[in-house]
Amino acid sequence: MPTPASFYRQVDVHHLLVTVERALTPEPPSGRGLFKHLLICPELGPLPGVIRSGAAAMAEALEWPVESLREHFAELVREGLAQADWKARLIFVANGIRYNGPDDPNQVIGWTRHWNALPDSPLKNVIWERYLDHFRSDADRRRKEIAAGTRDKKQDSESASRWKPNRGA
Repeated sequence: MPTPASFYRQVDVHHLLVTVERALTPEPPSGRGLFKHLLICPELGPLPGVIRSGAAAMAEALEWPVESLREHFAELVREGLAQADWKARLIFVANGIRYNGPDDPNQVIGWTRHWNALPDSPLKNVIWERYLDHFRSDADRRRKEIAAGTRDKKQDSESASRWKPNRGA
């Protein structure tokens, strides 16, 4: 049975919490190691790519000095992989929704309360725009599949249009 932290994930994060794994030597600080951690960390909630954590907490989870975390996070920012609002304790993996998108429109509706719980931050607007771009692109792809006859129109529910979260900042 998956642990609560692993529900709705393609990767079981339970292994990060196991005592045996915590006894192993921690991964040395690196941009690549940080990016892998952000993709599967237990702090990652149901909103794809959205992590509620500050720099100190993330550094503690990785067993790195905070300065190392900030240095390697700057690599991710430079490459366009992630952004953070450290004051709001909000981290965003830019293509998180591409890595772990919703399985159906009802899942998106379920995100509403999680979205509304995010702190107001300019980063929240960035996340909103990235999600909208993803959904628009996905809708275009689906329309093309329906027009080409490779997708049944009945497969697509109208429930995604009912998602009306508080946009925030």
